[in-house]
Parts: sequence; C-alpha cells; structure tokens
Amino acid sequence: MSAHAQPIYVEILIRGRMEDLWRMTQTPEFHQRWDLRFSEIKYLPKNSAEDPQKFLYSTRIGFGVVIRGEGESTGQKEGLDGQRSSAIYFGYAL
Repeated sequence: MSAHAQPIYVEILIRGRMEDLWRMTQTPEFHQRWDLRFSEIKYLPKNSAEDPQKFLYSTRIGFGVVIRGEGESTGQKEGLDGQRSSAIYFGYAL
C-alpha cells in the first residue's frame, strides 16, 4: 500500500445508550470482542494525557496469515446534543 492511499470513512447509526457504546468502542478488551477487524488491541503508554492514544493491533485473516500494525487515535469530538465521534489512523505490516 502506498503512502498516498485514500482514507476510508465509515459511519453507522447504532441504537443504544451512548455510555455503553462508548465503553465498548474505547476499551480494547471490549472492542476486540465485537469488531471483526481486530484479533487483538493493546494500548501503548502515553507520556501525557494530551497525547494521542497509540495502540498495536493484529488481525488473523486465515491460512496462518496475521496482519499487525500500529494505530493512533487522531481525534474525538462530543457535540452539545451528546453525540460523540472518534477517529483513528492505521498503519500495518504483514
């Protein structure tokens, strides 16, 4: 994959309590249980609370092939109406 690949944007409406949804998407142990893109997610230590959250991830895609990479939370937003969004950046290595 080239360094100039086009980003992928994904958005989906999920019915449920925001607190439950946020916990399931922002906690690695919960996130890797339901998100089939990840077999494992491990947060890396942060130097300060303001730093983006970096993480390691892996995905088993079958036939013994595992994709591993590093990701980074690139932004979070909370609207006045309680809506929240988060964005992440993925890099990978075979």
